Amino acid sequence: MANPSNNKRIDSASRVIMASPQTIYQSFINPEALVSWLPPKGMVGHIDMFDPREGGAYRVTLTYEMDHSNSGKTSENTDVAQGKFLELVPDKRIVQSVTFDSEDPEFSVR
Repeated sequence: MANPSNNKRIDSASRVIMASPQTIYQSFINPEALVSWLPPKGMVGHIDMFDPREGGAYRVTLTYEMDHSNSGKTSENTDVAQGKFLELVPDKRIVQSVTFDSEDPEFSVR
């Protein structure tokens, strides 16, 4: 959804996952776990940097597999995302901000 106050794109998502809060929390703060579920179908992920603490950040490169019809946001076949952990309450709450490296203003906050 667009944020009319500053014309920067803000997206929000939610999903019910049938797993314990501990399992879900760990899937966000463990880089191997994150990269195993985060990439959408047709993409593979690589964690470039990961600092799982409140105020910490991560960088992930998502690469389209062969035979893809979509183009990447960062390059022809990649999406590079920078995440920041804004709030971490163990086994209860994770708040993060994610931006994509892109020349397209729809995806980048430059």
